[in-house]
Amino acid sequence: MRTDLRCGASDCLDTFPFPAAEALAPTGDLETIGARFYETRARLMVERNQGLTTTYNQLKDPESLALRRLHEDLDRAVLAAYACPNIPVPAYETPTTPATRAAQESFEDEIIDRLFALNATRAEQEKLQGAGKAVTSPARKAARKLPKPVAADKQLDLADQATRKRPKS
Repeated sequence: MRTDLRCGASDCLDTFPFPAAEALAPTGDLETIGARFYETRARLMVERNQGLTTTYNQLKDPESLALRRLHEDLDRAVLAAYACPNIPVPAYETPTTPATRAAQESFEDEIIDRLFALNATRAEQEKLQGAGKAVTSPARKAARKLPKPVAADKQLDLADQATRKRPKS
């Protein structure tokens, strides 16, 4: 095991303030737009024979207009799920002027500020519910369904057993 900093699911996903389930259910817009975005992105990656990083690096390219518009629609759907539809989504293009750069930074700052505030509100709600009665995040619920990891020494034993010759029967 290394001793440097690391960031795992418990550090990020368990405490991330996802939108409330009731905000997602009525419209289904987020899921629909997300699926369209995923399918379009996957098709473009195959057509262009390129990976995810290259695809996202080209998001601001005029050739990727359809993907860019879907990403903006996805941002609007996420904002609606968080009950923040009044925040304008800036266009996904390279900021070329101080005004467009400031708009992009303002958007990012507003989103981060609201997520921090929402996280603080939810942490306070959990605290009021009392220790041990904390709200379980979707990520933690999903993790409970995963098989338990095998300890390193047990993995070595299993690997050793697999490499031993078995007696002929």
